[in-house]
Amino acid sequence: MSASSPRFRTAAVGGTFDSLHKGHAALLGAAFGAAAEVIVGLTGDEFAASRGKAPRSAYAQRLAALRAHIGRHHAGRAHEIRRLDAEYGPAAYEARVDVLVTSAETAHRA
Repeated sequence: MSASSPRFRTAAVGGTFDSLHKGHAALLGAAFGAAAEVIVGLTGDEFAASRGKAPRSAYAQRLAALRAHIGRHHAGRAHEIRRLDAEYGPAAYEARVDVLVTSAETAHRA
């Protein structure tokens, strides 16, 4: 691998991504910087509400904003966006996930 090559094949990152902000951008940037492919888990409305984090924006709006952000900042990069409706998403059952990217606030649940 060259110095500019991603260190891992597949990274997983998840969140509610409500009102995308600089922290979200940094988290996504870390995931795309770490791996050739990124699986982004986007928390569904009901699951978020069950955890006491009812999003201000509906899932469809958050999905559109996330797609737009990835298109602007990580265009052409391999990725999937999957709905999260349970505590553990693709990182728990996808054998191809090499690394889980978290924030300091969510690392304890990783």
